[in-house]
Amino acid sequence: MRFSSLPVATVVAFLGQTVTCSLACKVLPDLPESISECPEALLRLQRETTAIWAKAYAVKNLDTLLSYVVDPYIQHNPLAPSGKAIAQAGMTQIFATSQGPLLIMDSSTLAVSAQLALIDAAASANVKRFIPSEFGVDTRLVAGTTLEPLLAGKIKVVEYLKEKAQRHDNFSWTALATGSLFEFGLLHGAFGFDVARKHVTIFDSGDALFSPTTFNLVGRAVAAILSEEEQTKNQYLAISSFTSSQNQLLKILEEQTGEEWAQGHVSTSALEKIGLEKLGQKNPLGVLDLMKAFQFQDGQNRELSEEINDAKALGLPSEDVLSLVKSLI
Repeated sequence: MRFSSLPVATVVAFLGQTVTCSLACKVLPDLPESISECPEALLRLQRETTAIWAKAYAVKNLDTLLSYVVDPYIQHNPLAPSGKAIAQAGMTQIFATSQGPLLIMDSSTLAVSAQLALIDAAASANVKRFIPSEFGVDTRLVAGTTLEPLLAGKIKVVEYLKEKAQRHDNFSWTALATGSLFEFGLLHGAFGFDVARKHVTIFDSGDALFSPTTFNLVGRAVAAILSEEEQTKNQYLAISSFTSSQNQLLKILEEQTGEEWAQGHVSTSALEKIGLEKLGQKNPLGVLDLMKAFQFQDGQNRELSEEINDAKALGLPSEDVLSLVKSLI
């Protein structure tokens, strides 16, 4: 059965912010404000999945939106628990009173214990598919690195989903690793580039390959996961738009801007040390340094090879790095 034929309510979250029906109503003004009508409207627009994601990302005040996945249901469902309590019974009741199977994409910043409670409630209410917040680093690759303790919660959630699916025949999950998000990474320094100043910080040799994904392809992948229900059931998937390196991107940027870019250099070992020091000072930006060190460290082969890239299996189109860069600068 394809997603378009499912009578579902969707809760979609992305980049640590909950993107609910209420957000969809904000970015698509023709949608009704009523939470009870919004799921049907979203289904009518399911072919616009990519557009919804793009518009959701363009909304500026995401931090003003409700941060808990269940807030809209708590506010509009008379059977829901009061406040923001995530009691097992209350959550199960919320899901059970929704229209049919509920598809959840949980990218909220909830504590692991709260996410596990959410999974328990979803399974008890026969939720059909749970998509955890794996968007980003493939957590199967972080064992023995400085990222492992930082991503331990995500790893625990995926393992818990596996156990839950084994015990509940009607419950399933799909995890999606995307690597770095290309538009954000290029324009906001995650790849070492300062586009405005035409400056790049090269990590190690700059030749380490990495495999980012565009927002567009992430949106298409989610749509494919929901459409190809059996193919994606209880699977950990990984996708990317292309594979490149800092030096390869620098060459493209210099060609497109017609200027030679200034360069700085830093080793990933030094960057890792800086990141750990920041975290020791309770500065969360240290995580970004550790992510860069993980992604651009020489000799680790952390790019997504063709053999394990699930983009083709999901029917996703290939994307050209030159065209993508040209569209952003």
